[in-house]
Amino acid sequence: MPDTENTANVLVVVDAESIYNAYQGQFSTDSNRPVSLGESTPYIYMFVRQDEVLSGQATDDLVITLNTNNNIRWRITSLTGNTRFSVALSQCNIIRGVGLITQPGLIEPTVTVPLPSVNGSQVTINQTQTYTDAYFQATAVNPSPPNVSYQFSFVLANNDGNILSYFSWDPQISITS
Repeated sequence: MPDTENTANVLVVVDAESIYNAYQGQFSTDSNRPVSLGESTPYIYMFVRQDEVLSGQATDDLVITLNTNNNIRWRITSLTGNTRFSVALSQCNIIRGVGLITQPGLIEPTVTVPLPSVNGSQVTINQTQTYTDAYFQATAVNPSPPNVSYQFSFVLANNDGNILSYFSWDPQISITS
């Protein structure tokens, strides 16, 4: 019987600075018309736990295996840790495999996280801060003979929070019974 309590947490890491440099003059600030990075891009790396990987760990086309009724969550960050350039997932559309996963939706829980403080060379954690997390989540509802293909869009912003452009790419997942 499939475990209905499992969640695959996908960390999406974007080389935002390289995208910024490579796509100069092609930016789109229209969220409905993101610049396509295509199905294959050297600027995106996705990670999950090793036991959830079917293929493509640390690539733009990670294929993971989920059991029916398992959740999948996608979180995004930039290689600079959202400092010089920041990224945020903005949309997800299922391209192939509609009905195999639920429509991914944005979830924004408020959590309390530790806040490090530095005194000389010593780092202590004696404070916390409230943080609004953001991730997309879907549930695997049917086994998928072909992989489920979906298109994620994300926004690229500078360190002042100004939107520079929207981008998209097309990863996939595989669902087992």
